[in-house]
Amino acid sequence: MKSPEYWAKRSEGIGARQFRKADSYQERLDREYNRSIRLMSKDIETFYERFAVNNEVDIKAARKILNANELKEFKMSLEEFTALSKDNADGRYTQILNNVYYKTRVSRLEALQVQVNHHVEMLFAKQHKGMSGLLGDVYTDTYYRTLFELQKGIGIGGTFAKVESNKLEKMLSTKWIGANYSQRIWGNRSKLINEIQTVLSRSFLRGDNVKRASRDLAERMNVSRSNAQRLIQTETAFFAGQATAASYKSSGIVKRYEVLATLDGRTSKICRNQDGKVYRLSEMGVGVNYPPFHARCRTTVVPYFDDEIDAGERSAVDAEGNSIYVPGDMKYEDWKKEYLDSPNKPKSGIIESKSPLRFSTESEVKAWEEEVTPSWLNKLTGDEKTAIRTYTGAAYDDINDYLRGKKHHTNFAEVIRGISTGLSKFNLSNDLVVYRGLKDYVFDVPVDQLKGHIFKDSAFMSTSFLEKSSEDFAGKVMIELTIPAKSKGAFINPISKFKDTEYEFLLDKGTSFEILEVKEVNGVLKLVAEVLELE
Repeated sequence: MKSPEYWAKRSEGIGARQFRKADSYQERLDREYNRSIRLMSKDIETFYERFAVNNEVDIKAARKILNANELKEFKMSLEEFTALSKDNADGRYTQILNNVYYKTRVSRLEALQVQVNHHVEMLFAKQHKGMSGLLGDVYTDTYYRTLFELQKGIGIGGTFAKVESNKLEKMLSTKWIGANYSQRIWGNRSKLINEIQTVLSRSFLRGDNVKRASRDLAERMNVSRSNAQRLIQTETAFFAGQATAASYKSSGIVKRYEVLATLDGRTSKICRNQDGKVYRLSEMGVGVNYPPFHARCRTTVVPYFDDEIDAGERSAVDAEGNSIYVPGDMKYEDWKKEYLDSPNKPKSGIIESKSPLRFSTESEVKAWEEEVTPSWLNKLTGDEKTAIRTYTGAAYDDINDYLRGKKHHTNFAEVIRGISTGLSKFNLSNDLVVYRGLKDYVFDVPVDQLKGHIFKDSAFMSTSFLEKSSEDFAGKVMIELTIPAKSKGAFINPISKFKDTEYEFLLDKGTSFEILEVKEVNGVLKLVAEVLELE
């Protein structure tokens, strides 16, 4: 097994690579800020040249209405701004320009604010596009390079999920500490626009000269620049960390991670305290025991192995059933070319790129049942079939209450054992999407804290392949749950007392799941969650 120093060096290299990208993008954005400041200063200088008296413009002069020729010239500028902003993200800016265009009375100050705001809008549109590209690349590159280093380190290829475009888009929209990167960018834009309007108004109220007005505006822009730099570094750390965790989970071999603070040249107290600590992957919490711990954090994590690594069922095999080996001297570019960039499906089967199975009709469910359940039913003992069938009747409530410590019926012990051993014999080879309806809100945290929270159910968990079947049980909550392949559970419809009615997939006791999305639809709390692979 490779040494801790080996894994630390590889993880440091991947992390440093991503932060170099962030630094490079930050330099490009700095140039955009400098350009915007120059353009704003030019607009202010032109304004003073036209309207200043003794190099000063007081508030009364600034609030004068544009005459007919000035208004015509201003509207020509608006047409140019509208053409340049046609691709703005939400159409908000275009609507603002349209509203101003149809005004018949516009003051000199309003016209100047529109001109200056235009530079802000263009700057932040570029920032949003640039950061979207940066963070998408950081996530994807970190994910694949981490998997590559894991496979090279243990010498055996393993199956893993590809980063599909829809999943990446969903990942980029992830909120943490109350917002996602996109919302933070637009929030900073709105804040800057308001501050610039205040700066201009104060300049004219004081009767400032052009030099001071330009200087005050540049100061506000530089504060915004600092905010943008902090956002770039912190969001890069977040998405690199999320990609690392996703690759650990996808590999199937990493159960624990160690915090590594050596990349942060000015290590904070919290990072110094966390450095070297080992945590379970299933218990990771951003800002608590997983980076980033603070703004501009460069602390990363490394896989932690306290015994020999067993690739187990995740090992990839070739057409003859032989293990696929990843040599220690293999280059990432060669691995990527072989397994990611090839237009043909890799012979090794090293990639699991299947989307989760999702059923919308009873006939689809029955077709899948005929394919996967016969071999499972043949493995079950008579006692296991009886135990599972017992659960599907009225006894399920008492069984689950017993498991949750609410009742103490000792006669359920054998039934519970039979259910668990029976479920373990089902070979789930695909990711699945199932549904679970709840009549009441049963979680022990407020709704606004649900996202990212991990719950463990000590009881068995009943779900249905069809959302309409779960709606019969739903009251206040509906859960859409993704179940990864190899999870412990079974499609018990063939032996259920409610065969061809509930289409039940039963998860074993002790299943943990993470809440990924929370929203309310027509008074029902809709949750998107995923079952976690735990130790």
